[in-house]
Amino acid sequence: MSKVVHIALGHSPTDDRIFYKEARSLAKRGYRVTIVAPDREEVNEKDGVRFALFKEKGYWHNLLTAYRIALKLKADIYHLHEFELLPFGLWLKYKYRRKVIYDAHESVFWFFMDFSRRNFFIRFLSGFFSQSLEYLCMRAADHIITVTPWVEAHLRPFHPKRSIVYNYPIVDFFPVDRKETKKLVILYHGQIVPGRNIELMINAMKIVRKTISEAHLLFVGSGTQWYRLTLERMISESGLEKSVEIQPPIPYAEIPALISQVVIGFASMQLNESYQRSIQVKPFEFMAMGIPVFGVNVPSIAKYVVESGAGLIVDPLTPENLADRILYLLKNPDVRKIMGEHGRQAVRKKYNWDKTLPTLLKVYQELSEC
Repeated sequence: MSKVVHIALGHSPTDDRIFYKEARSLAKRGYRVTIVAPDREEVNEKDGVRFALFKEKGYWHNLLTAYRIALKLKADIYHLHEFELLPFGLWLKYKYRRKVIYDAHESVFWFFMDFSRRNFFIRFLSGFFSQSLEYLCMRAADHIITVTPWVEAHLRPFHPKRSIVYNYPIVDFFPVDRKETKKLVILYHGQIVPGRNIELMINAMKIVRKTISEAHLLFVGSGTQWYRLTLERMISESGLEKSVEIQPPIPYAEIPALISQVVIGFASMQLNESYQRSIQVKPFEFMAMGIPVFGVNVPSIAKYVVESGAGLIVDPLTPENLADRILYLLKNPDVRKIMGEHGRQAVRKKYNWDKTLPTLLKVYQELSEC
């Protein structure tokens, strides 16, 4: 079977999509897979996947080091997970005659426009240059993989071979039987950044605890030190030290155990252009564990949560509306159970990795046979 190298600059070695879903799936089918990524974890080999890790020392160092390591591995197929790697993809394809896959996780232009903290002019120039680089260099890729239909449609004019590989959860990771917890915990797990409405959730808890004092809001994830300090100060000033907790990120394999301890899951994204084109994996993880989901009214979350009956959409998203929906579910365990079961069935029947995996395998099979 072909030798495959996945290259990632901004992801941990055991990232849920890159390692647990894509790399492990390929290794199980005989591909010789190596992941080149930052050394954010101590891992050399796991589940048939090898790791070639590098120390992070700055953007350009990371970029060049990742490329040098990947080139030495002499793979048949290179799977790139950031647009910055596309110029190297050109070199790999035309200089060394390797097959190249580009995995487009997001809309590059809107990523810069929505998440950079610089002024509009710099954000626009950065986004325009980066998007132009993606459009130009992706033409050399043998296949484009995207994670959502919105990103796929955006890239459609620039490459004839595209596939959507949804980032749905692996069903086997999430146990069918789960004991109902008596603790009234609402969970948000993921990036702890302003774009996920973290402060709004905290303000909603000011209202919730007036009615249900034992309600507890738990954040688990990574974020900048300055933002964490801002949130901790906000929690302290609001007198919510016993009602709101922030914990560091945990390995993906521990996510099911975390979710099993809560009664409501919150999937929150601001209504910006970038998030309008994305599909968050967190709602599906809650659904897989039979946990009702609160979601905001972006296309992906609204589609899955509403169609499956797995939870509620909060619109407009205000602390008052969010608190009202939280109180409704906390007071109605039977409703939580029904919504949770709807979500569980939707994931097991439709929204799971086994359903989207054949698309990935087809791409690799075609490139291996060329």
